Amino acid sequence: MPYTLEGTVRAFNQELLEKDLIEEQLIFYTLEGKQGMWRFFDARTYRSGPFDLEYLIALMEQLI
Repeated sequence: MPYTLEGTVRAFNQELLEKDLIEEQLIFYTLEGKQGMWRFFDARTYRSGPFDLEYLIALMEQLI
């Protein structure tokens, strides 16, 4: 699947810093069929999926 790497999302809070851990997800714009879509990839867990509003909210909730 063709893609363009656009950047990363890094998140951390005090609990993660105490574990020396910074969460990072790679952000890609992919061409799937005739439509494009934003996707994330977590290199630590190999999890991937659509980068949408729900996913962004879930990331932000981890910071609280």
